[in-house]
Amino acid sequence: MTNQDSFEPPTHVATPVSANEANLPVARPVTVPVVTPDGLERSLFRLERSSAKSAWIDTGILILCLVTLEVVISSAAFLGTGIGRVTASVQSNLPASQIADFQGEVTRTLLVPMVLLRAAVACAIIWMMVTLRKQGRVSVGLGCRNWLLDVGIGILALPVVYGVIYMVMLPLVMFVPALREQAGENISRITSVVPKLPLIGFFLFACVVGLYEELIFRGFLLTRLRRGTNSWTAAVILSSILFIVPHAMDQTMVMLVPVGILSLSFTALTIWRRSIIPGIVTHLLFDFSQFVLIYFIIKA
Repeated sequence: MTNQDSFEPPTHVATPVSANEANLPVARPVTVPVVTPDGLERSLFRLERSSAKSAWIDTGILILCLVTLEVVISSAAFLGTGIGRVTASVQSNLPASQIADFQGEVTRTLLVPMVLLRAAVACAIIWMMVTLRKQGRVSVGLGCRNWLLDVGIGILALPVVYGVIYMVMLPLVMFVPALREQAGENISRITSVVPKLPLIGFFLFACVVGLYEELIFRGFLLTRLRRGTNSWTAAVILSSILFIVPHAMDQTMVMLVPVGILSLSFTALTIWRRSIIPGIVTHLLFDFSQFVLIYFIIKA
């Protein structure tokens, strides 16, 4: 075979074709957000998966239930003290002052059961609403990144709160005599309704009050109001007003100032830590310190 009869296959060099020339879709880089545990906790605490409408509905339902409960409890307490007073006056010829003392004793006896009933019903309502919404405990501030740290912050916050109250209240009661009289009247009001308990009883009572009030006003209402208004400022103002209103029923006007300071302090702790644990600790320690003072006043 000669060289002319040899056959060589044709060679072809492939020319690269761009994606646009071939009419193929061009893959673009996609950034996938990474949700950290801290970011997820913040999202759940801020109720970002819930609508503003549902937040307002939940807020209205809880307030309506609590107002109804308060009307029922107050009516029952008023009826009970009234029956006790009538019974005492009918069965014995007691003077009016002793009958009033008897009525006060009935009121003190009913205080602890009334508070326990409020706490149980309020916690049950909140638990049912959070469960139905599938929101979880973080949505009411019961998440905790570091229990020891949050408890420590709650303890250290107590002297700070007392210091702020002292600096605000001292000028008021010093330069306005009428406010000084109101402060004294407030002490008389509180001591007349607080039951005679041992110190451990006062501590347990303070734990119940601190837990259920923080769960209601900071854990549930604060977070729902923030979601409904989309503003922490509005939520802080509204939740503080809701906290002050029930305290206005049994305290003098001047003492609503420290109540407002307490509300703002507990709220600041809750927003900072995204947990009601520090607020619960500060709240119960503040109440317990007040109960200790009342305890020695009653003993005296």
